Amino acid sequence: MDVPSFHKVYNEWESMLIEERYVHQDIQCDACHKEIRGKRHRCKTCDDFDLCSGCILVSAEAHTQDHSFYCIQYRNLTIPPIDGDDYEMLCRFRDDESSENFYMHYPWLFNSRIIDRLLNGMPREEVHRSALEPLTDFSQDQYIRTVRDEDWNWRGVKEFVSYMIDLQITRAQYSQSFYGLFQMLQEQQREWLDPEKESNAQVDGSSLKLQLHVEKLNPAAFRAVTEIFRRYCIAQEEYWKIGRRDFPIGKVSNRLKYLHQIVTKAQSPIQDFPILEEVSLLLHKGKERYGHDLRWNVMQHAHNRQQIHEAYQRCCIGMTVHIHLEQRLSKLPSSSVILDKDQRLLQEIRILRRLGFFEAALEKLNSMDQNHPRAVFQRVAVFESQGNFGKAVHASSTEILSSSDSIEDLLLRVVRSYLQCFTKGLWLQALQTVENSLKSVSRSPTNDDSIQTEVRLIGFQMIAFLLADLLKIYLELYCFKILNAVQKDLLKPISTLTRAAKRLHACRMHLQRLGEHYIALDLLELELDLGKQPASYPVSVEPEQVRRMVDWRAEAKHASCLIDDFLNSLHALQLPEESLDNLAAEGYANLMLVRALIPHEKTRKPLEEVIEILDRAESNFTLCGCKLGMAEAKLMRIGLRSHEFVKEEEIKAIQETFENLQYFRGLEDVIRSRHVQIMGGLDPAESDASTKYFEHLATFYLRSGNMRQFQICRLRSMRQWTQAPTFIIACEQTFHPDEGFDSEELCIQASWLLSQLYSLNHNFAEAEAYALLHLKYIQAQEDPQALHYAILNYLRTVVDVSSDLPDVPRIEEFTNIAYIWDIVLYQFCQTIEKFDFHELPSYAGLSIDTCLWFSTAIGSNVDEDSLQPLSCPLLSTLVANIKLAIDLVTLLPTNLRLFYISKLGKALGLASEYSGNPLLSLLCNEEALPLAKVQDEFDHHLLKLQIGGRLSSMIHWDRPNFQVFQPLARSRLIEAQSFFWENSQRQGFYQSAVTSSMALGRSYLRELQILIEDLNWGEGESTEGLELVQVENRRQLIDIADSGIRCVKKGIDGSSRLRDGLHGMPPMQALENQRSFFLGDMEVLHWVHMGLELDRARVNRDYFRFWEAIQEWKAVCLVDVMARSMANERHATRIVKSLAEEPLRSPLPKEQNILPVLSSPPEQLDVSPAHAEDVGETNIHNALLAHSQVPQTSKGEKLEKELWSMAELAERNLDNGKSLIFIDWTRYEDTFFLAAYNATSGGLITRVVECDYSAVEHWVAEYIGSFEDEQGNKVRKRLRQTDKLKELYPLFEKLNTFIEKDDLLVLCAAGVLRSVPLHAIPFPSIEDPPIIAHNPVVYCASNALMARCVSRANERIPDSCRAIAITRLGPEDPIEEARMYTTAKLAMQYFSDPIIVSGRDATRRSFIDTSKNANFLHYHGHASLESSACKDRALSLEPTDSDPGLLDVMDIFGLQFKAATVVLLACASSEEDLTPNDDPLGIISAFMYAGASSIVGTLWPTQTEDARVFSEAFYRYAFGGERGEGVDIRNLYLAKAFQQAVLELYELWDGEEPYHWAHFQLRMTFLRS
Repeated sequence: MDVPSFHKVYNEWESMLIEERYVHQDIQCDACHKEIRGKRHRCKTCDDFDLCSGCILVSAEAHTQDHSFYCIQYRNLTIPPIDGDDYEMLCRFRDDESSENFYMHYPWLFNSRIIDRLLNGMPREEVHRSALEPLTDFSQDQYIRTVRDEDWNWRGVKEFVSYMIDLQITRAQYSQSFYGLFQMLQEQQREWLDPEKESNAQVDGSSLKLQLHVEKLNPAAFRAVTEIFRRYCIAQEEYWKIGRRDFPIGKVSNRLKYLHQIVTKAQSPIQDFPILEEVSLLLHKGKERYGHDLRWNVMQHAHNRQQIHEAYQRCCIGMTVHIHLEQRLSKLPSSSVILDKDQRLLQEIRILRRLGFFEAALEKLNSMDQNHPRAVFQRVAVFESQGNFGKAVHASSTEILSSSDSIEDLLLRVVRSYLQCFTKGLWLQALQTVENSLKSVSRSPTNDDSIQTEVRLIGFQMIAFLLADLLKIYLELYCFKILNAVQKDLLKPISTLTRAAKRLHACRMHLQRLGEHYIALDLLELELDLGKQPASYPVSVEPEQVRRMVDWRAEAKHASCLIDDFLNSLHALQLPEESLDNLAAEGYANLMLVRALIPHEKTRKPLEEVIEILDRAESNFTLCGCKLGMAEAKLMRIGLRSHEFVKEEEIKAIQETFENLQYFRGLEDVIRSRHVQIMGGLDPAESDASTKYFEHLATFYLRSGNMRQFQICRLRSMRQWTQAPTFIIACEQTFHPDEGFDSEELCIQASWLLSQLYSLNHNFAEAEAYALLHLKYIQAQEDPQALHYAILNYLRTVVDVSSDLPDVPRIEEFTNIAYIWDIVLYQFCQTIEKFDFHELPSYAGLSIDTCLWFSTAIGSNVDEDSLQPLSCPLLSTLVANIKLAIDLVTLLPTNLRLFYISKLGKALGLASEYSGNPLLSLLCNEEALPLAKVQDEFDHHLLKLQIGGRLSSMIHWDRPNFQVFQPLARSRLIEAQSFFWENSQRQGFYQSAVTSSMALGRSYLRELQILIEDLNWGEGESTEGLELVQVENRRQLIDIADSGIRCVKKGIDGSSRLRDGLHGMPPMQALENQRSFFLGDMEVLHWVHMGLELDRARVNRDYFRFWEAIQEWKAVCLVDVMARSMANERHATRIVKSLAEEPLRSPLPKEQNILPVLSSPPEQLDVSPAHAEDVGETNIHNALLAHSQVPQTSKGEKLEKELWSMAELAERNLDNGKSLIFIDWTRYEDTFFLAAYNATSGGLITRVVECDYSAVEHWVAEYIGSFEDEQGNKVRKRLRQTDKLKELYPLFEKLNTFIEKDDLLVLCAAGVLRSVPLHAIPFPSIEDPPIIAHNPVVYCASNALMARCVSRANERIPDSCRAIAITRLGPEDPIEEARMYTTAKLAMQYFSDPIIVSGRDATRRSFIDTSKNANFLHYHGHASLESSACKDRALSLEPTDSDPGLLDVMDIFGLQFKAATVVLLACASSEEDLTPNDDPLGIISAFMYAGASSIVGTLWPTQTEDARVFSEAFYRYAFGGERGEGVDIRNLYLAKAFQQAVLELYELWDGEEPYHWAHFQLRMTFLRS
């Protein structure tokens, strides 16, 4: 269908508005003397002078030129003027207290409600009402304004609308500002765009973005930029002077006070800012790592980092306090000194190591004493040169023979500490080693005793001095390496950098005189690294581009000087030109120079000069036969051709060379080179495919033993946002005291990622906590640029947290956030204004996106469906920000302005929404829409989504006025939905896809609900008796419902496709990741689906489809994970066998497989069993899944077939004439619906429950919720009175004629009902006993899940029953523990060869081992309820020295049962975490996944005596008391046994005290087939 453009529809709609046709009675234009229609322009100066809309255009001719006019136009409240031209009229209405002013300036058309308030009780009321009755709404307004009786209640009406008038004045005031900006944008856009050129619509956004970063401002433009920022700062200062520089609204949250403190004192030391109290409490609460009971304090980890900062500062200050070699440089001998045999051997080894002959170097080392310090050190140096940190650390751990005071020992300690920084994160220990070593060396004698013993002849006394100096230089080198590594990790420069550089230079010169060119090269490399210290740079949206632009020339010049100095010194030694030393050293120096000069940007050094240097290096390596150097040079040459196609054979040959030499450093460069080629020359770390790049690097670093880089790359390798819960675990692992990794960079990455990932899961409190922790780390970096972005990240989380507040507190919080943002932007503008660029920045450095940040951040919090309070300070901030952005955009070249048009239009649209002017917002968004493609398709369709969603809401709230926009709204939403679901793999696309499906489905639902009430469709009549118009109306209603349902189905199917990609993960992580799909708008989509299906069923009376829709949502994630698990079980034997037959690979092979083949995508990389111990059991699980070809669950599976199958099984145990009845509850917003299906007879009913969802929530909180006692402990309430359950009788009231006594009931609860003991509610009448006395009951999370468990039980028919009983209470009550053991023995008497484990023997390990392949499990003991999240709870077993004894949910997921019946007599074992679609996760879910088919659990903490009584009764009724002959578990009617056991407890307590009997539940299978 061809949908007209918005502007065409809008113009036609505007011309047809009643406001435009309104005739002002008894008012004529004083210029043309005609009646005035629509807008009436009144002179502000004259008492009675009016002009029409035509004459106002020539007002200078019609009236006095210096008189101004204001507009009078009476409108509907929902249609405010887009330009705010009613501002003057609204102000006059508010300020003037006369009746004449009231009737003239009342801004809206008088409606019936206002007329009633105006006339009620007034004189001659009946006369006026009689006159008004035959008039239309339009004429009624004219009558009121014409009569305008002084005696009417106009004062009461004015008071009644005063609040709305204040809102409208604010709206009008800022609408003028935003409309002025909109006109400015339109004017600029007409100048920027040439309508005759078609190329404007075909501009490539990526090329514009590249041009933004490459093209620089000219001096005039840069002066204009600084002037714009200066004017903004002056205006902001004036604004603060008018008011006060403080929060505009008095009630300020603690988080904003804290942030204000940081923003205003950003340069203060880190210790001056203790972290926010509530955040500290959140992070202090402790984390629990899955699989163990190791809890840790995140805040303590942050405190430990402070010690590292302090130790680093001490080392920087004290590093110049060591040997002063420069005093003796002139006395040192030349490099021709005669060396003894060992020294010659060590020198040969150093040469071989540098030339890349690592195997030869190691072979020569074998001829020395393996434990000698020098041999150990050289072996470590060989592995370090390879980049093999794992082997280097292992080699450094060799015990040495020298005393602990020797230089050799100090050197090895420092070397080991240096390596452990990368393998274990022992930064503090390394810095302490540096401190101690420098102190020892500075006071140690030059002629060490250990060296003196090796001097054979008095004539070679100088050798000892030379050796001592060499070892001390080595020691100093590694001290500098540690400091350099720490400063990179802390991102803090060495405070004494100049002295450090001089010291390194002196040592290098000394080494070159000794002929130790390769050690000198190590020092040269360190000098170059230290020369890359970051300086202070302005805040920028593109920090890397600005940084590169500013510091490259200085770095390149510094590198050139150092390397020239090295080469000059090398040539000055007058060595033979063919000397290997000379050639190789010169070659490596040239390679270092190429690395420093290699062009990443077009502004770099000419390519020809770099190639010339590279040619010299290759020539050197060719002459000396250095294969390693040749391979590195070739790889650099490929890097220079990154934009060209490079043959795979070239890179593969280089890779083979590195693999043969086991040169990990080169292989790392190969990975980068391959990905650069894949990305067409772009930096893979900053590209869209960066996750694959980091995934390859993570695999590589794990093999090389560089755990620091492995951890960082692992965090940056999140391939899909759907893995968010898994990456949360990985990130939080960073802060673990034992298994984490102590690294500042890693902590910064992890805290930043956690702030993002928790936001994805809508856990805004945790997101805010980690954003503030991230800010705390960044604050220690003393980097204003990083601090700026950390503040923005924290502000974003504060906005998210505030978005859940009610309207008024939310706007107050946003207003105060706006005040803080004003300070942040003011500081930014001051920085740019005062910054002295070494080189003019690119246009990207204008940071226009930063100016628009605030409008974007709060944009998602606009409430489309209601009129919210307005805040003048907040709107003033938006006006100033957008004005600043527009001013900056005008400085861009014409083509670059295209990049920001849609951003500015979008920002104006969001700001207009906040000002309460949705029409202006629509105009701004529509203006931005055509050019949004310049950025990318995402922004283009996001604008379509916003336009369609806003139009749909306007149609809903004012259908008569906005119905004309319905086709346009649907068109926009359909286009957005199609686009986003086609690209939903990206997180932003998926969220927008769900939102579009929700908005589109809700649009159809709202229309359906209105038409159901308005149309005559023959409700309640049979189809045969319908009239033709009723048939057509009914068909129309069904078509609308089906259209909406198709939108919902698109969302369900799209979500399902994405969830299918998570099945390579461990089950609990896969389940957690899947559950995250059902948050946010997906919950609203669920409600929309229920509403559409229910209304459709109301029209066509097909209620079975409504019931099917209920099942389509409930527990779908757990059903999916379990279905795949059951399918995998059939393949397990074959899989394990195939894995066992695979050849094992060495973790570090000599020739092959050091580096995975990078031409294949990362997802194809496998993990061999040899590597399983490195990465844990997770990879074995992945390998199992990879080997099994598991078909997906068929979506065409008929629900009826499953239900009938279960009904057939039930009939074997039901009395004649009794039925299996499934009862489901679902909700639509605050309303409960129930659907009951008789699977035996096929009958189905659906009813509205006369009990709201909120009422049940209140009941749960009131009677079985929690409270804090005087000591602050969390205590559960106890349900003492049975009468309280009568309040929930409406949940079953509509079923008293549908259910017969002894029918088997399957209860499938929803939401808060999962916390209610439904079987304890009275039935069939409110005065009867509980329903459990009337019917056997079983609970299930969904009927599909129950079908899986029944299928599992039906497939497995073992010949014998393996029964296990485990009891453990603890040492606090040995008598009760003995009773529990006795109860377990009574239970196990019905089984052949049962196993009973109790007391001290009931450990976590014995539980796991004993329960394997069990058919029956009885557990009686404690459950750990410390965590409010049920997924973090555990069964409490006996602790050991190495195990705290908690069997947590992750452990239970890994257990293996065989269709087991599990009885869990533990506190609150049935409690589970729920998503909005009722997907459970907890102890019960874990047992179901592990193979349980039926489970008995408890809803709340249970008394051990109650559990014992229930247990004895349950086993007695289930197994008939036949001792010792074994149990035929193929025919157990568990539901009946459960019913009798609960009733025995019920009678024991005389029908009262539900706390003792109502909490037991039977889950899933009602019998054993």
